Amino acid sequence: MSQVIKVLQVLDLFSEQRVTLGAEEIAELLNVSRPTAFRYVRQLCDAGLLAGLSGRYALGARIIELDHHIRRCDPLLLASESALKSIAGMAGCAAVLSSMYGDRIINVHHEAGPDLNLVSHGRGSLLPLFRGAASKVILAHLKPARLKRIYEAHRHDPDALAIAPDWPAFSRYFRHCRRAAFYVSRDEVDAGVSGIAAPIFNVDGLVIAGLALVFESRQSAFLNEQVIGEFVARYAADISARLASPSPAALR
Repeated sequence: MSQVIKVLQVLDLFSEQRVTLGAEEIAELLNVSRPTAFRYVRQLCDAGLLAGLSGRYALGARIIELDHHIRRCDPLLLASESALKSIAGMAGCAAVLSSMYGDRIINVHHEAGPDLNLVSHGRGSLLPLFRGAASKVILAHLKPARLKRIYEAHRHDPDALAIAPDWPAFSRYFRHCRRAAFYVSRDEVDAGVSGIAAPIFNVDGLVIAGLALVFESRQSAFLNEQVIGEFVARYAADISARLASPSPAALR
């Protein structure tokens, strides 16, 4: 593991339950010496990624600055923003864009539907890795070797076990998901909430995100999920095409 990754691991320690941390706590959580933890903290404070608060530390203002740049400059967001607004308005549902890094899937944008409280995982929230339309459609389109690495790292996760008891069955499940143009989830992330998602690919044909429409499960009786799924898949394909275009103007 590189020194940079070791230092950045400190940032992963913060959460809604751990708003501030002392250097001693960081040392214990990362299983490093106190001098090493103090060195990591000092480097992150110098970079603006941490801020000192009466002997403790919190996430720093540099992260807010970086988020501002991402909102204005991220090619995925630029290519998706108008599509998310259109699909949310036309379908009368919430539209969510989710992306993956490492073995984490995170919501990066959210266009609210009529029910503003329908989506519990807003921008910046991690999704369950093995539950929900966006997560499953992304996993289904990963290269088999990467999917297997993720499975091996999380094979004892109850959500993974709920899908399949072993790798062959797990792999078959996601091959089946991959053959469909979209994935439909019902009550997988939140009770009473369903989602329909399709994959988004980069210019190399690698899956980088999922586009999902989210709606109350009770609406399913009044919705044609096949038609909506094809609708989502077309928008996802359009975003993929925009990302593949060499023209910056095509991203907007």
